[in-house]
Amino acid sequence: MKKNSLILICLSIVSLGIFYSCAATKAVHKREWGIQAYENKEKDKALSYLLEAVKLDPKEAKSLRLIGRIYDEKNRYDLAMRYLRAALDLDPQMSIAWNNLGWVYEKKEQYKEMLDAFKKAIQYSEREYPWNLIGLGRGYYYLKKYDMAKSNLERALELAATEEARRAAKVNLGYIATAKGDYKEAKKWLAEERYIGIFMILDEEKRQVKVTNVYPGGIADLAGIKENDVVFMVNRNPVTEMKDITDVIQSTKLGESIDFMIRRNGKLLPYRVVMDFSHYLSKLKQKPVIAEPVAEKPAKVKKIVTPPKIGEYYAVVIGIGKYQDDRIPKLKYTTVDAEEIYNILTDPQYGNFPKNHVKLLIDEQATYSNIKSAIGTWLRRNTRKDDTVIIFYAGHGAPEDEKTYWVTYNANIDDLYGTALSNDEISDMLDRVEAERMIAFLDSCYSAATVHRTDKKRSISIVKDPFQKFKGKGRVIITSSDGKEQ
Repeated sequence: MKKNSLILICLSIVSLGIFYSCAATKAVHKREWGIQAYENKEKDKALSYLLEAVKLDPKEAKSLRLIGRIYDEKNRYDLAMRYLRAALDLDPQMSIAWNNLGWVYEKKEQYKEMLDAFKKAIQYSEREYPWNLIGLGRGYYYLKKYDMAKSNLERALELAATEEARRAAKVNLGYIATAKGDYKEAKKWLAEERYIGIFMILDEEKRQVKVTNVYPGGIADLAGIKENDVVFMVNRNPVTEMKDITDVIQSTKLGESIDFMIRRNGKLLPYRVVMDFSHYLSKLKQKPVIAEPVAEKPAKVKKIVTPPKIGEYYAVVIGIGKYQDDRIPKLKYTTVDAEEIYNILTDPQYGNFPKNHVKLLIDEQATYSNIKSAIGTWLRRNTRKDDTVIIFYAGHGAPEDEKTYWVTYNANIDDLYGTALSNDEISDMLDRVEAERMIAFLDSCYSAATVHRTDKKRSISIVKDPFQKFKGKGRVIITSSDGKEQ
């Protein structure tokens, strides 16, 4: 009996070992998938894989570390710290986790902890890593130990192999020179790097760039930009990622200016930042330079001018006057109307939509797949909850089997179900779009004679509302109402 019990115990231990080995192997696979998704900038997908890896193997320190990094990038700093510390509890010598934790401490303004984290990152690193030295230098800078900060940043500059690291080292050396009162040195570093003096973070969920810190005495400070400002536009172009700002700054020559549209306390305020670093020599204090408002009052045009801007604005404009199936009559003014709408929306004096926010599909461009892609995919990927979307469709419509259809350019009148867009498909596409404010202008006929009529007019003859599913808060449909239009 004792012998059998001993055998059972041994088998149980072996089984548990095999189970743990399988779970650990699966966890490694999940981690690798998570790393791949992260490298492809699919952070939510990466997070899902990595959390599964940790569930399979709670000792997956590498997964815990990357989860912390992703939460940091999502500006969820408490969660970031929790996972990074968990990774370090398992592997106290993981240099990259100490590095990641150091940057989180900086955002939390815990500068002593930041300094300690970067010291540990350097201690456990196999080689001198420039970003560890930059982090250490910044930690010393915050604690006003400027000589220590300078020596670490100079060493980082020597080691830097990328332009990004070189630029970070130079900019931070400019901070230190200003703090020490060496304005000639500060001008050298900051003017060379076109540094305007702001720290920013990208809020990925809201798709907006926020100013987290303004460097005292920098040219952005002199222009009037403040901490917690949201950068709404730069040189009249919308800002949805950091690159939209940094590319403009780096391409602006000394002496030229950059126009910022800032959202502050619910108001849009224009500021002009002049790329002039001479004040580092003179220490002159200047008043903020306020730019003229970017957009003038719209002139009186058709009531398609959008309401006051809250989020971003997007539009899909469709006009079909001729069809691949020659049995479908041509329409006279649809393409002209669509082009006019496009021109009004993108005109700075009227709609002021950025051109890359408006899709124009005319005639042969307005195929079944192109329309679905524009509304169901392009709008879905680019718009957010507080954005406004305009849909304009001018072309034939037709009923079949109690459904109504947009007759696309490549539609076949004998097979509307397979080649045209039904009202259900259109409603489903529009539901995919996150924007809460949506206006649909439908200039189309849904009479039974549409696709074989001879008078070529677009008149409305609808008994049942074909877009009942689409209606809701913030969503409006405007349809043509006069059968005499052509």
